[in-house]
Amino acid sequence: MAGESIDDILVKHYPVLYHMTSPDAWETIQRLGLLSTSRLLDLFEVHGPERAAIEEARRPESVRLEHPMHGSVVIRDNKPLSIVRLEKCLVDMTVPEYLKMLNSRVFFWLHPSRLQGLRDARAYREQEQLILQFDTRRILEQYRDHISLSVINSGATVHTPPPRGSFTFQRLDDFDYEASYRKRGQAKAIAELVIEGGVTTAFNMILGSSSHCVGHRGL
Repeated sequence: MAGESIDDILVKHYPVLYHMTSPDAWETIQRLGLLSTSRLLDLFEVHGPERAAIEEARRPESVRLEHPMHGSVVIRDNKPLSIVRLEKCLVDMTVPEYLKMLNSRVFFWLHPSRLQGLRDARAYREQEQLILQFDTRRILEQYRDHISLSVINSGATVHTPPPRGSFTFQRLDDFDYEASYRKRGQAKAIAELVIEGGVTTAFNMILGSSSHCVGHRGL
């Protein structure tokens, strides 16, 4: 590990990135790419109070958007998020500011155990899910300048959520992997890899996909 760049570490130890979404999103991903909520709101020309309700507040249910040129898209809910708990653990941001920051990014898990935790979440375990697997090397080659890492699950507030705010996401060159590895081990050293805006070339970077439904475990 000593002397290895963060890029080398990611490719060597986390060669596959995992993203969980609804099976209904597959057609949109093929057409538009894997885009953040904020980028989709831009594309679908959603503004004003309607946008704020999606981008700066908790979404208890998924939201469908329609556009004469781009067709339809579903913005996924964020049910596991508790606003009350989030308010208590935010350090230097308001809830709307933090949620807007989350919604400007697309999220990937680096380790299967993290993915399994989301699969098993109460809000999603009874629903079919689409698991997309991305090539870490190719993602880094094309989107490096837009990538950040987090040591926590930035959108989860169960139990006693750790502090979070503007420091939650760190650029690749600022991330101290060795320190995080010593403290948490490889499976938990990096909780999330996020890309601002999303992956417009997502379809060309997918290594594979699988479906998850009730009673199914493992990749």
